Amino acid sequence: MKSLISKDKEVRITRAMVKKAVTDFLQRGGRIKILPAEPYHSSQVVGGDKWGAYEALHRLEYASA
Repeated sequence: MKSLISKDKEVRITRAMVKKAVTDFLQRGGRIKILPAEPYHSSQVVGGDKWGAYEALHRLEYASA
């Protein structure tokens, strides 16, 4: 199990690598487009998202019959 200090160091190194990669990308003429936010769905029931998909499929099957 990693200690908190090594985990913190790992996070700092990763952030530095990402920052350098983004800076290099932008310096080479790259552009970053910020997309609009998408709705966030959360379920209080484990597997509830799958059940919703089953219900939608069931409605689709019977609507087209």
